[in-house]
Amino acid sequence: NDADPNTATTLFDIDGLADQVVIQAPANSGSLSATGKLGGDYTGNIGFDIYSTTRGSGFFEVDLLTGRADRVGMFTTNVVDIAIPLGQL
Repeated sequence: NDADPNTATTLFDIDGLADQVVIQAPANSGSLSATGKLGGDYTGNIGFDIYSTTRGSGFFEVDLLTGRADRVGMFTTNVVDIAIPLGQL
């Protein structure tokens, strides 16, 4: 989320049926434009959120311009929520 009211923001979504990252513009209209494929077959309800499978849970880094998703690491336990304070990354 863009916390600076003086700058513009872009709303990114994930289209799970097409396995791609899309831009939603304007944010309230629902018009979607593809940016690139995720590079894998992702099923079910996915998004920039928690998504788990029987293979486990992990962190993925998503390139918003190409759509490419790469696993950064796996969790050793079932994760249901993550919160990071602003300015901590």
